[in-house]
Amino acid sequence: MLRSLRKRLTLLCVVITGIILSGTAAALLILSESQIDSQSRVTFQNNLNSVIYKIQSGNILDIAWLSQLETGNRLIVYIQDNGVPILYPGSWTPKTPRAELAAAAQKEALEQYGLDPSAKPYSVIDISSASFSVTGGSGDRYQAAVAVIPGSHGNWQSVTLLRDTSADQRQKMIMRYSFLGLIVSALGLLFVFSWWFAGRSIRPIEQSQKKQTEFVAAASHELRSPLAVIRASLSAVAGGAEDSPRFLETADRECLRMARLIDDLLFLASADAGSWSVRTEQIDVDNLMMALYENYESIALQHGAALSLELPEESSGQISGDRLRLLQALSALADNAFSYTPEGGRVLFQAQKQRGALLLSVSDSGPGIPDDQKEKIFDRFYRADLSRSKKEHYGLGLSVAREIAELHGGSLRVSDGPEGGACFTLRLPCSDDPGVKNAPAQ
Repeated sequence: MLRSLRKRLTLLCVVITGIILSGTAAALLILSESQIDSQSRVTFQNNLNSVIYKIQSGNILDIAWLSQLETGNRLIVYIQDNGVPILYPGSWTPKTPRAELAAAAQKEALEQYGLDPSAKPYSVIDISSASFSVTGGSGDRYQAAVAVIPGSHGNWQSVTLLRDTSADQRQKMIMRYSFLGLIVSALGLLFVFSWWFAGRSIRPIEQSQKKQTEFVAAASHELRSPLAVIRASLSAVAGGAEDSPRFLETADRECLRMARLIDDLLFLASADAGSWSVRTEQIDVDNLMMALYENYESIALQHGAALSLELPEESSGQISGDRLRLLQALSALADNAFSYTPEGGRVLFQAQKQRGALLLSVSDSGPGIPDDQKEKIFDRFYRADLSRSKKEHYGLGLSVAREIAELHGGSLRVSDGPEGGACFTLRLPCSDDPGVKNAPAQ
C-alpha cells in the first residue's frame, strides 16, 4: 500500500511540475522565436531601405556592393529600370532559380497588394512597397518585398528583394530540440527527485505503521500470557485441585496484571489521539516526593536496597499539574530502578530547582544503560535486558512516564547515574517567581 502511495505521489508531482515546466518552456520558446522573427524583419527592412537609397542616390549601381549585400545577408536582389531587368546574375545560387522567385514575388505583390513593378506608378513622389513571404519550387522559403521607386522625367525603378529564411528555420529547430532536450532531462531529474522525496515523505508513515504493527503484536502477546495462566489456574480449580486457593490467588494476580496493562494501553492511546488532558491542581513538590518515598520504603526492604530522598534546603515550591499522573510517572521510574538494583544497592529520589525548571530524578546503582539503548528504552514494549526483566513489567512504564512528562510541558531523559547505574530525570517547567502558577501543556 505504501509503495502504491509512493508511486501516486511521484506521478502527481511529476505531472503537475511537468505541466508547469512545459508551459514555461513553451512560453520562452515562443518568445525567443518571435524575437528572431522580429529581428529578421527589421534587418530585412533595413536591407530594402539600403537598396532603395542606393537607387535614389545615383544612376549607377555598384555591383561589388550589391554582391556583398547579397552574400552577407542571403539576399536576392532583382532590379528593373522602367520595367526592364538590369543585367545582374547574382552572387549565389538559390534552390529555386532567381528569375522564378522574382516572378513569384511580383505575382504575389500584384494579386495581394495591387502593386505591379513592371508598370509605371501613378505617383511621381511616393514609393510604393509591400512585404510578404514566398515559397520556392523546392520548398525553400523567403521573406519578400517589392518596391516601386518613381524617378524624374517619368522614369521609375522597381526592386524585388528576397531573403532566404533557412538559417532562421535552422536556428528555430535547434532551439526547439534544445528546449525539448532540457524538458526531457528536467523531467527525468524531477522523477528521480520526486521518487526520493515521496519516499522521504512517507517514511514517517511507514515507521508509524511498523511501530503500530509491532505494538499490536506485542500487546497481543502480553495479553495472551496472563490469559493462559488464568485459564490454567481456573481449569485446575475446576478439576478439584487440592491447592485451589493458591490457583485462585494466581488467577487474581494475573487479572491485576492485565488491568494494569490495559490501563497503560488506554492511556497511551488517549495520549496519541490527543484526547487526554491534564487535570490541573497546585502540587507541593516536597510532599509529592515524600509520598513517593513512603510508597517505596517497604519495597526497598523487600529488595534489600537502601532508599534515600534528597530535597533542597529551601522548599521546592509548587507546580501546576495532575498529581496522580505525576506520581504515576515517578512510580514507573522507581519500579524500573528497583528492578535493576541488586541486593545491597541504593536508589535515590531527588528534587532540584534550576532556573525556570524543576528536576525530579530517580537514580539507581544497577548495571546502567548502554548509550545506544538510552533512547530505545522509551519505546513501547522495549526491554533493555530480556533475561533480567521481571514478569510484571511489560516495557510500557517508561513510555507512559515520558508521555506524562510531555503532557505537562516537560521532558524525561536518562543519563548515567552517580553510582554507575541509570539516572532518570523528569524536567518540569517552573517559574522562578513563587507567586506565578505554572500551567502544564494541554
